[in-house]
Amino acid sequence: MTWYNWLIVVLPFAGVLYMAFHMRKYIRGVPDFLAGGRICGRYLLSVGGMESALSVMALVSYIEVHYRTGFSTGFWSGLMTPISVVLSLTGFCTYRLRETKAMSMGQFLELRYSRSFRLFCAILRTSVEMMTNTIVPAISARFFIYLLGIPHYTEIFGFKIQTLALVILGVLILAMTILLSGGSL
Repeated sequence: MTWYNWLIVVLPFAGVLYMAFHMRKYIRGVPDFLAGGRICGRYLLSVGGMESALSVMALVSYIEVHYRTGFSTGFWSGLMTPISVVLSLTGFCTYRLRETKAMSMGQFLELRYSRSFRLFCAILRTSVEMMTNTIVPAISARFFIYLLGIPHYTEIFGFKIQTLALVILGVLILAMTILLSGGSL
């Protein structure tokens, strides 16, 4: 890869890391970290929802779906786009969550329903996220290995180490750095 190809990769990462560390000065307490200071309006929440859909995993799954089925799914996703925009701008679910001043989905479920329902949802969500978080970093790392042309093995102090493990470590460190420094801001 040439220097400008690396620039395309490095500049967005540097921008995201800069914004994550820049947000530290706006975090003064737990509500700022968890719920954006409880001042997020429906438009900011809709943009945050769209931002979460832009990930390496979404890109890989989008390419895989189009590889397997062709462009017939593009028609249905084209119909879903205006519906999702209308639902997010009206704040169909997320705005009610913020209106109750709940700082997490678990707290919202306990306020709205019961403590036992909150525990059931917490167990379900934790088990599903544990299964998801075991495969997503590996897929992201494999994506970066093939995108950047990184060799599959590297030698460190005479030991032959799989590059996949090192890239997974880098992806996880980057994700934790962004999450722990900026919270939901």
